[in-house]
Amino acid sequence: MQVLGNMVIALLVKYWIYICGGMFFIVSFEGTIVMYKIIYMMMFLSCVALYQVHYEWWRRFLKYFWMSVVIYTMLVLILVYTFQFTRWSNFWSKKLGMDEKGLEDLGLNKFEVSVLFTRIFIPTSFLLVCILHLHYFHDRFLQLTDLQAVVAKEESTIYRLVHQDGSLADLTILSASSVEATLSREEQEPQGEWETEKEKEQDLVVVMYDTDMTGEKPRSFSDPRQSSTEESHHCSARTEPEPSTEQSSDLKNKWHLVVDRLTVLFLKFLEYFHKLQLFIWWLLEIHIIKIVSCYIVMVSVSLFNYVFLASWAFALPYSQYRPLASSTGNYSEGQRTELGKSLLYNDSVDPAIWVGLNKSPDLLGYLRNNLLIMALLAFEVTIYRHQEYFRLRNKLSPPAARIIFHDITRQHLDIGIISFIKYFINYFFYKFGLETCLLLGVNVIGQRMDFYAMLHAFALIAVMYRRRRKAIAEIWPKYCFFLACMLTFQYFVCIGIPPAACKDYPWRSPTSTTDSNVIKWLYVPDFLTQPNSFFLIYDFMLLLCASLQRQVFDDENKAAVRLMAGDNVEICRDLDAASFSVHNPVPDFIHCRYSCSY
Repeated sequence: MQVLGNMVIALLVKYWIYICGGMFFIVSFEGTIVMYKIIYMMMFLSCVALYQVHYEWWRRFLKYFWMSVVIYTMLVLILVYTFQFTRWSNFWSKKLGMDEKGLEDLGLNKFEVSVLFTRIFIPTSFLLVCILHLHYFHDRFLQLTDLQAVVAKEESTIYRLVHQDGSLADLTILSASSVEATLSREEQEPQGEWETEKEKEQDLVVVMYDTDMTGEKPRSFSDPRQSSTEESHHCSARTEPEPSTEQSSDLKNKWHLVVDRLTVLFLKFLEYFHKLQLFIWWLLEIHIIKIVSCYIVMVSVSLFNYVFLASWAFALPYSQYRPLASSTGNYSEGQRTELGKSLLYNDSVDPAIWVGLNKSPDLLGYLRNNLLIMALLAFEVTIYRHQEYFRLRNKLSPPAARIIFHDITRQHLDIGIISFIKYFINYFFYKFGLETCLLLGVNVIGQRMDFYAMLHAFALIAVMYRRRRKAIAEIWPKYCFFLACMLTFQYFVCIGIPPAACKDYPWRSPTSTTDSNVIKWLYVPDFLTQPNSFFLIYDFMLLLCASLQRQVFDDENKAAVRLMAGDNVEICRDLDAASFSVHNPVPDFIHCRYSCSY
């Protein structure tokens, strides 16, 4: 039971902060949106932004943040509760100089007794959750997430037990090796000596005091033959026991064996579950950039979302800008949440809608996409820090290539169908990424058939004109920059200019003779027929694949990747096809003239 208790405590230490974050959303969006709930969301967004920008500062600030949340929640509860008394409501109205409507916007309302209970129940629950975290889990959470002290902690046996990377293997290997060593000695050494029996018993004992798993006496995962030998040895030294006592002793030993076997099976299950966790974390580390960027481009077109797209359009091919893109996206979400209640106009032409702000009765539904972007950006940073923590703790270095099957290399490609499939799951884009990008470029041209499709065609011709792979690799960063600029400019075209800035565009003036089809082909902003923003998805997919291909070009210059995946160097473009086997290390299945037996 103490083992189970330690595991539960470890889970609470790791994940209780997520419960606190979930309660932040419940408190902020439950019921009518008032000022004190907006302050809750501002506090939460500031914490998330600091977490993404600077991890160590966030850890230092975290304790004071939770203390401020507890104090603020207490003040909210006190104000809401005391406002129910007529004398206090008049007092706050005079002190703040606000009428009844203004106090309602702050969140100070008079409720019936039943309604009052439901109104203060959620803030009270949130206060309790924060106090529990601050009192019981905060210090241990900081110890757990300290990247500077990971190497020093990994030697602790208790640490290996609580964190599953080392505990499962330690317990199972210890018990199995002890039993095997003892059984081998049983066959070799003579039995009957008291010292030998004592040594065997000590070998079979799996000491649990080192791991602090239980406070009971040490017990052993013993072999049935050893148990029966020991019982007969002890029984011969005593008088013959009663039948009931002997049966109860046998039953107790059997139950011990069942519990031991179930324990080993449970630990094995946890070991396999932990391996699955590691695999999922690795998959997320590989693909989180694609997930975040794909979701950002799917969000509706507005000026606020332009900050998201522009930052990530250049962060995809240029990885050094990705931390800046994450923090910029979080700042934009904070701006939108704060301004959502204040920057609203009632004129005939509302510039707030053009900015990306709209008055909605369902604020949570209105902000759903932006909140999901914020959650994805925070999750992205969490994945990278989790993997860094895991590698520091296990003294591992990052893999040379982002692949799924680490035991499959170029030498395994021609062994069989299974190895063939695994190899191309690992290295398909490494081998055929350039061809995929060229096909996507042709797809963009065919889907759009407008002025920007013509620009894509010219760019594709410029890339293809280089012909050799090395030459294409040299010009590829410029091609990625061209695609990023095209995407950001077209997004701005879809936004257009504010409706109140001018009466109409020049190509829509009464004196203009520009045809609507020409305006559509030029893909220019228009109040009558807005540009089709769905075209941006085609451009984004091309930019994403081009960014991945730029990484492939960088990997081709790494010796470790070439050893695993093989090189992408052309053999020679002037050789006769029948003479390829002289230069190609792979067996030739087409132009073989001798010993072809298939």
